Amino acid sequence: MKKKTLIRIQRLHLFCDNTETLSAFDENDAFDMREEWSGQERSDDDDPFYLIPDGRKWEVLVELDEYDGVVKEAPLFSKCWKDKDFGHIEAPAWAWALQGRGYVSGTEF
Repeated sequence: MKKKTLIRIQRLHLFCDNTETLSAFDENDAFDMREEWSGQERSDDDDPFYLIPDGRKWEVLVELDEYDGVVKEAPLFSKCWKDKDFGHIEAPAWAWALQGRGYVSGTEF
C-alpha cells in the first residue's frame, strides 16, 4: 500500500503575551518563534500568548526617528499618523499576519 503524504495548510494569526506581539501559526509556534529571535526559553512563569481576533484593529507604536522607514512597510489597510511622542500604525490583525511569520511589535523599547 502506498503511503499518503498529508499536507497541512496553516494560516498565520496575531498572538500577544502583553509584552510582544508576534505573527505565528498557533500559541506554541509563538513561543518557538520568540525563542528563535531572543534566545529566551519557554518557562512555566511565562505569560501565555493569546490570539488576537482577525477583525480586531491592532496598533503599533513606533519611535519617531524610525517612523518614515516603518510606514513604507506597513500592512494593507493601515492607518498611520504621528503625535508628539510616537508614530502610530493601526491595521486589522489579519493584515499584520499577512506580513509573514515573525515579530510585529513589543512594549519594551
